[in-house]
Amino acid sequence: MYKGISYPWVPCGKKPYLRIVAPNKDLRFTALDIISSYNSKVDPECKIETASDDTGTYYRKVAKEYRIPLSGWGLISNYRYNFSAPYYAKSQHCPHAFYVQIDNFRPIEDFEPFYKIYPSSLFSRDQALVLTWDIETYD
Repeated sequence: MYKGISYPWVPCGKKPYLRIVAPNKDLRFTALDIISSYNSKVDPECKIETASDDTGTYYRKVAKEYRIPLSGWGLISNYRYNFSAPYYAKSQHCPHAFYVQIDNFRPIEDFEPFYKIYPSSLFSRDQALVLTWDIETYD
């Protein structure tokens, strides 16, 4: 049990809360189902209030919570390239893998500083680089 956290919508200030961490989306959804089932059977004052009960696609939930854009340009720093075994050992369609912590990813909002260093054609040509991210891989 954590001592307290302030939420803007809670008028009384800090409120004790319990943080439940699920190791994967399936267990997270199971926990949310159990809470939902419990809430449907008890009086309103006894219901369990959840702070993050988004049951949509898990990567969209993570993107929303960490403010990761789902499309656009971004910069990564302090990354590891093909960490441990090459990623293509698992997928022949992906010969390159960059491992980066979420704090080392920054979306690019303003391209002006880059136009001073690189030609604008670098950003406007139709060259697609598709990136995916695995939110359930731990180091």
